[in-house]
Amino acid sequence: SSNNSSIAWRELLDESGLRHVSITGSGAFTDSDEEKYLQELVFAGKLGEYKFKFANGSSLVGKFQISHYERLGGMNEEENYAINLESSGEIIFERGN
Repeated sequence: SSNNSSIAWRELLDESGLRHVSITGSGAFTDSDEEKYLQELVFAGKLGEYKFKFANGSSLVGKFQISHYERLGGMNEEENYAINLESSGEIIFERGN
């Protein structure tokens, strides 16, 4: 006896929008209020509302969760960070110039 109930079909819809976005970034840690806010979100495991602006003027807006946060640096050296964010829910794309 065969069981066909395990076969799944996926239908992609035209103009259904972006379903998932991953953002990765890094930079020098400055202990700014924004970085303190990110740390609070990291340790609480909460979603944050973000707007990412890119060099060409386009942007992404939506809720993201920080999936990876790393701080790097040696004694008496500039401290750096690396961060990954994963989208949750609708993402709005705004076209640049």
